[in-house]
Amino acid sequence: VLHLTADRPVLEGVVLDMTGRTVLRQGVTGQDLTFNVADLPAGRYLVKARMAGSKRLVRSFVKN
Repeated sequence: VLHLTADRPVLEGVVLDMTGRTVLRQGVTGQDLTFNVADLPAGRYLVKARMAGSKRLVRSFVKN
């Protein structure tokens, strides 16, 4: 499970593989974002969060 907590409300979260293909998408209300990544193959991914006030967050993570 991938869990993120933002400093402002999150509107949407997306997980992308390294080719840029969306593999998970989730609408969110509140500051917490949780993805179940158990079914994803091992590898490096990007998680993007679109937050209130037009702020965006992009981070990478590795699924073992």
